[in-house]
Amino acid sequence: MADSRKLLYSPEELVALVRSLDRPQENGLFSQDVLLQYPELAESYTKVCPKRCDIATATKRAANNAYGYDVHLTGLKEDVQLMVSNCIRFNGPEGPYADAARSFEKFAVEKIDAFISRKSGGRRLSSLRLAAPERQTSGKRVREGETREIEAASAESSLPRRHHLRSFKDTTGDIKANIRAESAEDGTDRETELVRLIDSLNRREDKGAFVVDVAEAYPELKTAYELACPVKMNLNIMKERARSGYYFEQQHRRRRNGVDLALYIRGSVAESLPLLRNDVELMVNNCINFNAGAPEWIRLAGSFHRFAHRKIDDFILRLAPHLRGTKTGAEVYVQNSIKPQQGEFQVKPDGDGGGKLARQEDNQLLGSDTAPSAFPPSSPQAVAVPSLLPRSGVAIEEPKASPPPVSISVVSTIVPMIEPTALQPMFATPNALRERIVSDHLHKGTLHARLISSTADNKKDKADTEGGNRTKRDTEFLQLYAPAYSCRAVLEAFLVSVHEFYRVQRESQNFVSPFTYMQDEERLYCDYVTLVTQQLERVLLVAVLYEQEKAELYDWVAEKAICQAGGGCTALPTEALHGQAPCSWLDQVHLCYLVRFLCHIPQLLGLACSEADSLSKDEYGRPHLYLTTVAQGVVGKIAKITEELLSFISNYEQKLSDIPKNSEVADETQPADIK
Repeated sequence: MADSRKLLYSPEELVALVRSLDRPQENGLFSQDVLLQYPELAESYTKVCPKRCDIATATKRAANNAYGYDVHLTGLKEDVQLMVSNCIRFNGPEGPYADAARSFEKFAVEKIDAFISRKSGGRRLSSLRLAAPERQTSGKRVREGETREIEAASAESSLPRRHHLRSFKDTTGDIKANIRAESAEDGTDRETELVRLIDSLNRREDKGAFVVDVAEAYPELKTAYELACPVKMNLNIMKERARSGYYFEQQHRRRRNGVDLALYIRGSVAESLPLLRNDVELMVNNCINFNAGAPEWIRLAGSFHRFAHRKIDDFILRLAPHLRGTKTGAEVYVQNSIKPQQGEFQVKPDGDGGGKLARQEDNQLLGSDTAPSAFPPSSPQAVAVPSLLPRSGVAIEEPKASPPPVSISVVSTIVPMIEPTALQPMFATPNALRERIVSDHLHKGTLHARLISSTADNKKDKADTEGGNRTKRDTEFLQLYAPAYSCRAVLEAFLVSVHEFYRVQRESQNFVSPFTYMQDEERLYCDYVTLVTQQLERVLLVAVLYEQEKAELYDWVAEKAICQAGGGCTALPTEALHGQAPCSWLDQVHLCYLVRFLCHIPQLLGLACSEADSLSKDEYGRPHLYLTTVAQGVVGKIAKITEELLSFISNYEQKLSDIPKNSEVADETQPADIK
């Protein structure tokens, strides 16, 4: 029966439609079968809801053409209603589950109706030329129907030709009207996208420096700022211009003709959207002109200059992909901004035959270090040149081929300020762990390896009794700890706490959000611990240890191998712990090495997930790294789990350090032995 019908919607389109119904707002409530997410609810759920459906099942049905033969997609709508009714029936008509189900139903029905309307061109389904069902009739009615059809056909063919011309003109007029409407709507969408682009130029590190007018933010600087920068520009003004169609050169023609790409898309990326680029140049020149003599502001303006033109380049390439490969604004505006600065110098021959750089003598003639040029850097004449004009009196050096080395001094009383980025997320580190990391770094030249020993409590006695097997260097320098301080022990304790936490929360009924404690989140913590275990085992000797620690660990490994080959050495630490042979590094080293590794794992994961863009490079020719939205979310989640694990390690180590103190207090309360 299905083969005799006409397939109205392709399986690929329906699969994409069904998958688009899975929103993040529902937290995967309808993504897959409830029995897969909550196996413990199998018996009670099947009693209440014997017939089930979910988005994954609906996707399979769409791929098998289960919905494609129905014009109204009634089967898909019924499956959506089944998901919603099951959710409300099992969880009750009130509460977060019911609210999420009703919201999902409204969204899904609107999405399906929009899909049907788009496929039908916005017309009623009754006006579509669909295959009509065959009617089995006979006798006089059939002959009468055939007669009417023949008469109608002959009457239609006998109509005057001007009727057909008139209908063709009407149809053409409708098409042109639709094109104009779509063009105007497309122009509005592009203006909205441009406003979003300007909003994205407000970076966190700029701290709102380019958002508002300086005279409004700092009234005490109003007179000086207006004198130095008579033409104002900021991101708020740029957003107003974007909404009015100024950058698309459509402020007087947009409503009639829509947006014409030829007005703002030129022969290359750098030549496109010139009005927007000029406003960026004006902002940057105003900042440099007003803050001359402040290197921090000059660097900030240069950084914003590069960032803004690259964002504009990406925006243009999305609108006009055929311009890919042409010169970009980052190349023309940013890289060429150094050339006018070099033009301020002239080479004057010396008597020795060498060349010296001498600044033009305009300032000497004017007798002032702050004398303005012919046009202020903030004027439109200066903006027309894609460059950053230098302030007079500021020493300018030649650009270097490689970045200068950065000198870092660590002071115990100063906490460095870190600006988080997508590749370097910020997470809190407990004070005790952070102080040990800083202390280890300051004393890395004399830092000794911290190892685990099953006999760490009486290691001094064994060193005295078995001193023949161990050298004095080993007993003096090696720092031995109990097995509870190993990396594996703290990771296993963390997993136990995670399982216990989720078990208690799932059994409790006093929670606010039902989407908080799911098995997927618990599984994410387990996968994170597995990832940390594998990677720490791999990079411990390469990236975690300092040189002194690494040398001592290599010596200890060599001595242990010799002793194992001789078969008579038992004084070395870390025999087979946890019933594993041979032991891994997680059993043999102190948990402080795990803490060092955890402080870097979010950034390492971000670098592993990033992609290099060869088309966008910095001033030294290095490609920029980009993260997808999905990868950025994963890195953020890893940073959050890392913060929780570091907090757990701090509490875990504190509890272990409190145990000997409690035992000593208990020993002191015992009566003294009678001698």
